[in-house]
Amino acid sequence: MKKIILLSLLTSLYANFSYASNHASGSQPEQSQSTKTEGDDKQTESAATRVVPKPRAELQRDLALLLQSSLTQVVQLSALDQQFDLYYLEAEAKKPVGSILFFPDDRSHSNWPVTLAPLREGLTRYNWQTAVITQPEAILAATPARTNYTESAASEGDTDNNSATEHSTEPTAESKSASELAPDTRSGSDTATEPTLAEITLARATAAREMLKEKSPVLILIGIGQGATWATAFAAGIDKSAKANSRLLLINAQQSADISAPNLIELIGDLNIDTFDIYSQPQNSSSFPWQEARRRAANRSEIEQYMQIAAPNSAWSQSGNNWLFRKVYGLLKNQVLKPLQQQAAEAAAQPQPTKKRNMRPGSNTNN
Repeated sequence: MKKIILLSLLTSLYANFSYASNHASGSQPEQSQSTKTEGDDKQTESAATRVVPKPRAELQRDLALLLQSSLTQVVQLSALDQQFDLYYLEAEAKKPVGSILFFPDDRSHSNWPVTLAPLREGLTRYNWQTAVITQPEAILAATPARTNYTESAASEGDTDNNSATEHSTEPTAESKSASELAPDTRSGSDTATEPTLAEITLARATAAREMLKEKSPVLILIGIGQGATWATAFAAGIDKSAKANSRLLLINAQQSADISAPNLIELIGDLNIDTFDIYSQPQNSSSFPWQEARRRAANRSEIEQYMQIAAPNSAWSQSGNNWLFRKVYGLLKNQVLKPLQQQAAEAAAQPQPTKKRNMRPGSNTNN
């Protein structure tokens, strides 16, 4: 009996001791929980730092890796202290008949399988060397921020009305977040010094032209879709010395939506090189006749030859690639190469002036 009582006392003492120890250490989980919460807050703050995605740059890197297993050479050039890729494809002949520089549509990429890729690959079989510039993503005009309108009660005083008016013009949380994410255009900001898409495109086209003219002085500029804006802008800046060997080809020309893009119609009015315009009639009869506006602008310019070629609407789809390729190849052969070859033949047929010799005074020129 004494043993049983002794065992029960020891058991109760052990239970009290374990309870006291657990109670004393009960604050530690709270401290660890608070420490864990502070760590989570820091991680949340660090994770809240938003990194702006660049899907176009990632797409171009994927295209560069894909083209490494093809005949296309991914040439790295520099313009405005920026590295960019040029998709270059050599002609099948040792000496190309000319160079073609493509300006892709802003809404596609530099190896778009419709219209662009069939032209840049197929024309090399007819001794043209081709190149396509890569561009950053176009920046569209920002949507105006929404504001909340609070209608003040008629019974309130002027002070209340003024305060209500001030409150109604304050942007909402949604508009504030949009304005905070928008780039800062103030003079002191870093983003204000970044070059625009217009400056980047023209600088990259200049670098590409310098590389292409090493093998041929003939340069054909082809702008596709909204890329026609950039091709025309570059053609308008060509100096007179390169005018004779330069041509411009617009394919389904459209105005670029970038905020830095110049007006396409005004650019055509400043051109002074031969231009070919492949277009299709708009399906909606009430839409603006852009092709007519381009033709009128060309009539007011110094272009010696401006030719428009009507195309079916299917020409801008994959099923129309064959039609478009034949049309472009025919233009280059009949309207570009033949006139240039005739000019070269006429220049070679001209009698060369005799070279003058330095002779002593009194010498007989007949000897």
